[in-house]
Amino acid sequence: MTFQGKFCELDKDECALKICPADAECVNHVPKHKKDKGYSCVCPIGYTGDFCEIEVDLCEISRKKGENYCYNGGVCEARHVCMCQDGFGGSRCAHRVPLWEEYEEFGQVPMIKKLTLA
Repeated sequence: MTFQGKFCELDKDECALKICPADAECVNHVPKHKKDKGYSCVCPIGYTGDFCEIEVDLCEISRKKGENYCYNGGVCEARHVCMCQDGFGGSRCAHRVPLWEEYEEFGQVPMIKKLTLA
């Protein structure tokens, strides 16, 4: 049941029940037909299914299309993880990351703070 109240006038918030996995986003909606659950899980990259229980190999899907899932020469590993070339970062190596040499070239070496573990 996705409705509550004396006259079933209130939409029940299924997302409050924490139905979707912690790394997925739950979206509550008014059901359109009897079999509609009244919510859906928006899965993180690399997962699909009603409860994000199916791992998708995005590397393999891209390879079959003759494409590389990763940008800028990154190497696709472990289904949806990109190992980036020097100078690139982000989940798919799409972002330019300055190298230390480039910082030094312009005299802008960033400050590195000493980390202490408590």
